Amino acid sequence: MLVGVIGINEQNTKINSCLNRGVVEATNQNEYGSTNVGGIIGMNCGNVFNCYNSGTITGQNKNVGGIIGLNRGGLENSYNIGDVSGPVDTTGAIVGYNNEFYDDGTNITYVGKTNNCYSLEGVTSELFGENNSIIGKECSFKNSDELKGLYEVLGGPFKEDTENKKNNGYPILEWQ
Repeated sequence: MLVGVIGINEQNTKINSCLNRGVVEATNQNEYGSTNVGGIIGMNCGNVFNCYNSGTITGQNKNVGGIIGLNRGGLENSYNIGDVSGPVDTTGAIVGYNNEFYDDGTNITYVGKTNNCYSLEGVTSELFGENNSIIGKECSFKNSDELKGLYEVLGGPFKEDTENKKNNGYPILEWQ
């Protein structure tokens, strides 16, 4: 597992207002080296809010996402502008694999729910590489001008990059 910010986000954990600008390149095909590769999180079972990725994300195995590699939790109000590449069927601009999963050992059902998330068009061919869970109606590709204007849609934690200095005009977090 290789990520820009967090490897595994456990259940009942919240991640809020973070970003990745770095290159994430998972090239080793071993148990953790190239599976569940994400710009923010490799595997999410908790909740992620108000995050963005602008770094290039590359994986060779499965579950490669601009924001999350494998999502079994909540993802809201986030976006990706970084290029994403990996196996076509499990690579997505937002999430590589948005998954609902029942764990027999713990009797817990994990549900991947994604809402109000966007990606710059052209960073990869699909928003979600694979999905067997819930994708909100507000998830879509946007062109550059549309995405730059989404700071209000993304909500209070985001603001406009007024001078195009911090994120090339794309929304930035309030604390930036």
